[in-house]
Amino acid sequence: MACASSMARFLLVLFPLACAKPWPETSGGSVVGTTLPASSGGVDVDQFLGIPFATAKRFEPPEDFHGKYPSGTVKASMWGPACMQVAGDPTQTYGSEDCLKANVWSPHQAWEADKKLPVMVFIYGGSNQFGEAEPYNMSALAAFHSVVCVSFNYRTGPLGWMAFQEDVDAKKSTGNWGVLDIQSALRWVQREIAAFGGDAARVAIHGQSSGASLVELQYVAPHSNGLFRGAISESGGLSAGSLATAVATSTAIAGSMGCLTSKHVANKTCLAAVPAVNLTRTTYVAGWSPTSDGVTFPLAPEELLRKGMVNDATIVLGAQTNDSNLFLFRSHTKDGLDQPNDHPDGALKPLSVMAYGAEVLTRVGPKFVKQALKLYPADSKDGIKNVHQLGNVESDQMLCGIRRRASWFNQARPGFAFAYRFDYWYTGNSNCTAVPNFHLPYLGAAHQDEVTFVLGQPNFMEDGSCCGIWGLTTPDCPHLERCEACYAPSRFGHEGYRAYFNDKEWDFAQTVGTFWTNVAGSGDPNCRDSPICGTRLWPKFESGEVTQNIVLNASLPGGATAEATPHGRPELCAFWDAVEEAKRPSATGTVYA
Repeated sequence: MACASSMARFLLVLFPLACAKPWPETSGGSVVGTTLPASSGGVDVDQFLGIPFATAKRFEPPEDFHGKYPSGTVKASMWGPACMQVAGDPTQTYGSEDCLKANVWSPHQAWEADKKLPVMVFIYGGSNQFGEAEPYNMSALAAFHSVVCVSFNYRTGPLGWMAFQEDVDAKKSTGNWGVLDIQSALRWVQREIAAFGGDAARVAIHGQSSGASLVELQYVAPHSNGLFRGAISESGGLSAGSLATAVATSTAIAGSMGCLTSKHVANKTCLAAVPAVNLTRTTYVAGWSPTSDGVTFPLAPEELLRKGMVNDATIVLGAQTNDSNLFLFRSHTKDGLDQPNDHPDGALKPLSVMAYGAEVLTRVGPKFVKQALKLYPADSKDGIKNVHQLGNVESDQMLCGIRRRASWFNQARPGFAFAYRFDYWYTGNSNCTAVPNFHLPYLGAAHQDEVTFVLGQPNFMEDGSCCGIWGLTTPDCPHLERCEACYAPSRFGHEGYRAYFNDKEWDFAQTVGTFWTNVAGSGDPNCRDSPICGTRLWPKFESGEVTQNIVLNASLPGGATAEATPHGRPELCAFWDAVEEAKRPSATGTVYA
């Protein structure tokens, strides 16, 4: 079939190849990985999994790994354990506290050629509550863009973000253990990436969702300066919780476990002895997040940005056109988000005009609700359209927030900010679309849709995907046997099947991957090795009415085009700027995301 030939160009089959030459030599010793052969168009990739980059005691900063591997060698052929976290159900946990491991993908034997390739470092998301590096396969990005790729685990949930008064009294960082883990991983990259063929001077960090927010936080964290030259935020924000709230939440949890001091504050020594499972089960008690602690972040992150206190790097930020739909529609469906139906909106519950108005009110407040309803009017005849309109409200709020932050980033470092709007989604349910049935078309270009194309693999998650991933069939894919050989059942809850890019999607993935890797290569998404290049498809962000960003869509010529404000309607962002400015705190605290 047509898509099979496309897949043949980039599928990396996980079979080891014989390697006649030595493996990379790091300061800790030799790192023995696995070679993944690529078919025509790409190069073989050496994969290294589960490399220790730090150790960490509970509720303490990580200690960078500077030791030697046992016997002078580490076998890097298996993923390291996830950091302790819940597995959906808060009563179910998995992972380990010994979890600070890194993974590397590099073009075959790049270290011997002394190529000093650009380096892409990925930070996963998960609402700061969960997540791990394992599902994200970066081998295609390394194979087709001649870069070294890195991912790693970091602490999340209560073990990643609990804050303590005793740290505050000692003027130590607190409530940012996950942020400190990321900084430790980036220091490891600086020390060791040359051993894998990477150039420590050309590192870009990129993350998705809460991982994108952590990217933006690294951009304003003083101790991260010099650890990367580029930062890419995919559907993120710039936020950190208030120190007082974080300490109060941690104190309440400590009290529930009999771990309060005589002064009725959390006792870290006591909590260090509590089984990790017990602490992890409190994940959903609070909305865990990084903390404006006055040390890791001397000021609230937004204030650091607005005062121009940012690191010396390029920043790229954007989101999907319908980014919020993935989450919003879950609360407005009849029987589940991914239920197929003859009508494209068939799974949605209608939203009355009155209910729609109430939803808008909760998002903008009484001062702005009338103006919001003029910009985003309800439909008195079609309640389904009101659900979509509410999605527009939330997604535009996010896109305009990105535009606003891009303006501030540009003011802090003129000429080093770029913005995008990702506008492509999977429009069919056949074997030849990128991830059939990952979500139905009525969601539009929703949260996480870009990751497949950034990483260059339709089954970027380890267990893959294809028609039937949710146990469904469609007229285009009535039989699961039409999918290629299925992977083993995974702990992510379903069996995975191989999926395919069609030709248009394959070309689009190469366009997106090139933009992203260029940020590491030159600090400019338009250019590979130098910030000076001929064709500049992606304009730099400029403040004011001429603000420019790029739209990424597989159906566009070349996969991209420039635009002014999102949807070409500057009045939308003027409105959201006013709403957010009215909500902006005057002191350290949570900032919009």
